[in-house]
Amino acid sequence: MAFPADAGSTALGVSRGNETPRCQSEKFLKAVAYSGITDMDWRKDERDGQYKILNCNPRTGQNFRMFENSAAIDVVRAQHLDLTGRSIGCAPMIDGRLFTVETFCLQALLRRPRRSTLTPDVGIYLRPGGRELAWWSSDDQLPFFMMTVRLLIRVLERIFRHLAGRP
Repeated sequence: MAFPADAGSTALGVSRGNETPRCQSEKFLKAVAYSGITDMDWRKDERDGQYKILNCNPRTGQNFRMFENSAAIDVVRAQHLDLTGRSIGCAPMIDGRLFTVETFCLQALLRRPRRSTLTPDVGIYLRPGGRELAWWSSDDQLPFFMMTVRLLIRVLERIFRHLAGRP
């Protein structure tokens, strides 16, 4: 699920291995002699069944925690290990890991068009374990608190603009 629907940032994602875009990514990055972290977005074109690259940025993407392996190494940890000359290893990626960006997920559900092709499986939200929340962490609640304050300010600004008759 994305926000805005079908075109935006990940609101709710499930990690799944997919050899086709992985191999295409490796081939592309080798062809341009790139080495390092990259954030790539691929979409499957239903017209021809081919994966098409939409975006490629030489940076860590916002979903980097979604791709953690069984040794608890995500993209940023792998980069740190590599840059400090330590081994990353070859532990398998965790398949089925649920990644939720709380604010985007809520907005996507509330603003989803009635005739949308998205039909969220309510059970996925309730699945225990294997869930990664973008903002909430029990050992560091400040990011979640700041996100909540910012969201509240944005909502209040929209309400006041609406009451004042401004778009």
